[in-house]
Amino acid sequence: MNFERIKENRFKDIRNKLLLYHLTKLDNLDDIIKNGLLSRKSLLESNTSFADIADPEIITKRDVHELDDYIPFHFHPYSDFDHAVLDTHPIDTFIYITIKRTFAEENNFKIIPKHPLAKGENPDSLYDYCDGINMIDWDTMENPSAKGDYVKAVRMAECLATRPVQAKDFLSINVPDEAAQKKVIEILHNNGISEKRLYVNIQEAWFKRTPILYYPANVDNIESIIKNGILSRKALSERGLSFKDTADPNIIEKRKNSGLDKYSSFYFYPYPVCSLDINTHPKDKFVYITIARAFAKKNLFKIIPNCPLTDRENSYKLYDYQNGIKKINWNIIKNAAAKDKFSRTVQTAECLTDKCVPLQEFRAIYVPDEDTAQKIKKVLRANGIDGITRKYPYVNIDKNWFERGQS
Repeated sequence: MNFERIKENRFKDIRNKLLLYHLTKLDNLDDIIKNGLLSRKSLLESNTSFADIADPEIITKRDVHELDDYIPFHFHPYSDFDHAVLDTHPIDTFIYITIKRTFAEENNFKIIPKHPLAKGENPDSLYDYCDGINMIDWDTMENPSAKGDYVKAVRMAECLATRPVQAKDFLSINVPDEAAQKKVIEILHNNGISEKRLYVNIQEAWFKRTPILYYPANVDNIESIIKNGILSRKALSERGLSFKDTADPNIIEKRKNSGLDKYSSFYFYPYPVCSLDINTHPKDKFVYITIARAFAKKNLFKIIPNCPLTDRENSYKLYDYQNGIKKINWNIIKNAAAKDKFSRTVQTAECLTDKCVPLQEFRAIYVPDEDTAQKIKKVLRANGIDGITRKYPYVNIDKNWFERGQS
């Protein structure tokens, strides 16, 4: 697939396209097929459980303006909002549900011509479909070279359903790969729906994520990490910076003897990485900090294609980023169900740097609960990250990453 060509043409002639797009987790699909797409307010009032993908602060702001009464759709599948959702939920499977714009017009959906929470935008200004569609700045939306906050806001224009949207009104369900396609078809069949009536399409380009790396940390070290950046054990010692140490002393000694103590270790997969710390320190809380792999590539990180403390030949060998990335067994890395010893060895492949990784390179911090999220947000605000003028890193709650006993 030619992703560059798709990228060049993704905003071409959006004004004349036929569809609207709603992003959700695949985990929500069975309930959606049974009950229709519902607004957040309806879901909460009916006590319907759902996999939530929205940022809590954005939810609060939308609630204030009663936007939680509506079901949001976008005019294309490439908005900054959707991209941020995909990036902040890097191992979850998402789908796009599409409906026809004519359905929205016939049912008097509302339109907000720019992102409703954008600076200077009045989120209370909802327009009828026919008026709102003409108020969108299509020239800006379709300009592939346009950049800036205004452009982002225009490309996140919303079309809002004022009532539940039933499965019979869906045109298609779009998925990232064959595995997701099979799962969707299975759900449809279980609900008496043929894929001949409701198309299930693979649209890999719609779900492109920023490839990331994961750094596990004890929450008690977060304030120091935010202030000083991510540093190796050796660098922390040389700078006289204290930290809460939960690593196994035997592992520390082995890494020191092999010269690995001068590196900070990042990982390609989150689950098995800090499971040992989680299980052996049940009273402590842990987080994952993520950075873009592009940063690692640019800054000449090293790679060890499997856990460096195995007995495998060349287990300590460091490869440069370009060669090391090719030596990783990606099929095993991506297989969350694989928990045998060999798979765990592959899943704990490392990407290492002997340089400081500063706060501005953090993309997200994943935490196990709301209390931890609020604690970290407080530290971020004290360091100039207010979530408005500076949004990175996002703070996301995902308790599944931190379940005890999963190793």
